[in-house]
Amino acid sequence: MAANTFDVLEAARALEAAGMERRQAEATAEQLRFAAGADRDQLATKTDLDQLRTATKADLDQLRTATKTDLDQLRTATKADLDQLRIATQADLARLETKIENAVNRMLITQLAVAGLLFAALKLF
Repeated sequence: MAANTFDVLEAARALEAAGMERRQAEATAEQLRFAAGADRDQLATKTDLDQLRTATKADLDQLRTATKTDLDQLRTATKADLDQLRIATQADLARLETKIENAVNRMLITQLAVAGLLFAALKLF
């Protein structure tokens, strides 16, 4: 970057010609020189911005890849969890069906026994 020079004397003369008092014009020109040269080392160049853009794009690409990988792993883990849950639920349902069938069978046997007792009691009378 080419160094820009600031002519304090020229600026002071221009301010004085515009109606400013000499001491005020000189002080203002000196402050303008200071402001114009302040932190020039801290200013970003086009090359700096290009490097930052390239680095940011690379970071975003890495983040995109990592996020996609994480989502794929999460999808796989969730599918496995759902499969295990489905299997466990089916096993639970099968056990419940067996318990219900056993309970119904016991009720039928009890009803048949009661019916048999009632029938026998009716025969006695």
